[in-house]
Amino acid sequence: MGREDFEAIKRWAKENHDKRVADNPRRLEYAKKVLADNGITFKVCNEITTQINCYFANGKVLTFYAGTGKIQGHSRIRGINSFVRLCKKVRTE
Repeated sequence: MGREDFEAIKRWAKENHDKRVADNPRRLEYAKKVLADNGITFKVCNEITTQINCYFANGKVLTFYAGTGKIQGHSRIRGINSFVRLCKKVRTE
């Protein structure tokens, strides 16, 4: 693999990253709507990283990243619907 190949792959990766990041505001708004529709109290902590925290009376805090769908501390589950289910479970504990 030559230098030109590396540069082409680098450009391609940057373009894909830029497209994904450009979609973050839409993903954040969707996550906010889903959480509100399910009656889950939340705080948007960082609009750039799309970090959303949910605080519970039992002292637990759950963190969701709308841009990637990742739930902090839960590597096997992803997505807003999984986050909602987890919030409902933690809320009833």
